[in-house]
Amino acid sequence: MYKYLDSINEPRDVKKIDTENLPVLCSEIRDFIIKSVNYTGGHLGSSLGCTELCVALHKVFNAPQDKIIFDIGHQSYAHKIITKRKDKFSTLRQEGGLSGFSCPQESEYDLFTGGHSSASLSQAIGLKMALEQQGDKSSVINIIGDAAIGSGVSLEAINHLGTLDSKVIVILNDNNMSISKTTGALSAYFSKIKFTDSYFYAKELTDKLLSKMPDVLTGLTSHVKRAIRSNAQSNLFEELGFSYYGPIDGHDVVSLVDILEHFKNHDYHKPILLHLITEKGKGADKLEQSKDCFHGVEGELNAIGTGVVKVANTKVCVDELIKLVQCDEKIICITAAMLHGTGLINLKNMYPNKVIDVGIAEQHAVSLASGLAKGGLKPFVCIYSTFMQRAYDQVIHDVNIDSLPVRFIMDRAGFVGADGYTHVGMFDYSMFGNLPNSVFMVPSCQTDIISMLHLMNNINNKPSFIRFSKEKYPVSSNLLVEEVIEIGKGKILKQGKKLAVIGLGEVLADVLSASKILLGDGIDITVVDARFLNPIDEKLIVEIANTHDYIVTIEESLGSVFGNKVLSVINNYKLLNKIKIHCACIPCKYIDQGSIEYQKKQAYISTEQIAEFIKDFLK
Repeated sequence: MYKYLDSINEPRDVKKIDTENLPVLCSEIRDFIIKSVNYTGGHLGSSLGCTELCVALHKVFNAPQDKIIFDIGHQSYAHKIITKRKDKFSTLRQEGGLSGFSCPQESEYDLFTGGHSSASLSQAIGLKMALEQQGDKSSVINIIGDAAIGSGVSLEAINHLGTLDSKVIVILNDNNMSISKTTGALSAYFSKIKFTDSYFYAKELTDKLLSKMPDVLTGLTSHVKRAIRSNAQSNLFEELGFSYYGPIDGHDVVSLVDILEHFKNHDYHKPILLHLITEKGKGADKLEQSKDCFHGVEGELNAIGTGVVKVANTKVCVDELIKLVQCDEKIICITAAMLHGTGLINLKNMYPNKVIDVGIAEQHAVSLASGLAKGGLKPFVCIYSTFMQRAYDQVIHDVNIDSLPVRFIMDRAGFVGADGYTHVGMFDYSMFGNLPNSVFMVPSCQTDIISMLHLMNNINNKPSFIRFSKEKYPVSSNLLVEEVIEIGKGKILKQGKKLAVIGLGEVLADVLSASKILLGDGIDITVVDARFLNPIDEKLIVEIANTHDYIVTIEESLGSVFGNKVLSVINNYKLLNKIKIHCACIPCKYIDQGSIEYQKKQAYISTEQIAEFIKDFLK
């Protein structure tokens, strides 16, 4: 039983609590989040750090009329609890339950779909402009982290916002952490910003006095303002056109309420930046001791968290990268704020100069890699499949057109479980599988991951890609034994009759399981691992087409990218009239959160569904 939280069902209930009692409510919400997320899993550390802010926002502002926009939304659990979702919080990140990010489909209090960082500032600007054009004076408040605000997209938005006479309230949640420790010059700058209360009183008083001076003294006015700033400390945001306030304690909810009330009730003709210092994982001892690893926790209900590297494929990949680095001094690895998720933290701890973390800046990461490759190094770009979407132009224009040997390792491809549709890696085939003069590999086992990494390291005249699943692949042989793989060559995993399934990657484990089910019905199928999406093994496909009556292609991709390539080969060899073909892939829809098995069923490519389809196809 909670003294205050039990009575909180919607934002207006927070307004009924006296401000001096809000620290107790914050403590109760924090306890509720810890107990719930320890069961369901989720992004615990970031939400604990924003508890006071969420409470203060709903104490002061009137959502959803006032617009509260969270960047990503993984820090908004307290907001979800306050906005009519407390009773559903036990379903967080589960099948049919609450999203772990902002989600307009589940609540009018969530304005934009979250999941990827750094879009919120641009969204806030556009929303404020739309409201102003219609005479709506509702407040627009944007909450963004110190890592996300350093992203290229955010910097573009800041450059625009500083030129506008609009009171957009930007709240910088500065905990010196993203998923790992925040990197970059802007992060270092935040740690140096120090202002006293006397500075702000002087600034506000001076602004009022100088606003009354005659226009003829405008030039003098600007000089006086600059002198005041320089006497305190130069501030980047002030120079860019913001009214800057901070840094202040982001866990002092009473002070937060006072400050936000001031912002709400006073006219500003420029954007406001409120700089909060918060503690990621506030209130959970083990989180405070290890904030990076507990960015996301698995929970007791399932093992689908996002923080600690427990994914076997990731470990296999990084362990082999470490061996390659030890043998090849030209290798350098790049990631975008995902040192722990990609496993590169292990390599960085051993060889600090061999890993570059550029922060949340995937576009920069890829263009940086093109420069490294041009200079004679061997860059490996390690970015999740879903985040590679953000660097599509750079891959094509800066790497592929010039045939630069950049190696792309795309972890978390295919289905990702509880992170849901914003993180499902289902577009990489379409984006990168048809690029001219490139190699795209899809391992179906951990041995292939190792062999393909060695192959990538030896491709020195074109870009290469490897993508693998969050799932733990079956181990096909001793991982110490490297198999030599030839570019564009597939292999037959199981020889059968009449019908052949040709596929790529992790889904082949389900195909092999389905083949055992089918054997019980007297159906013996051939299973082919194509291994390469580009270039495709035309010789093997023609051989299969000439020896079978039916072909099924299967892939963890939106749209039949691989299947269409197989169809094209069969058509070019004039074999379409002698064989029946079906192409299975992820249907044209976003795959919702849930277990990976649940997501496979949504895509109609689970083991049982594959077996049933093949039986129907043969009728």
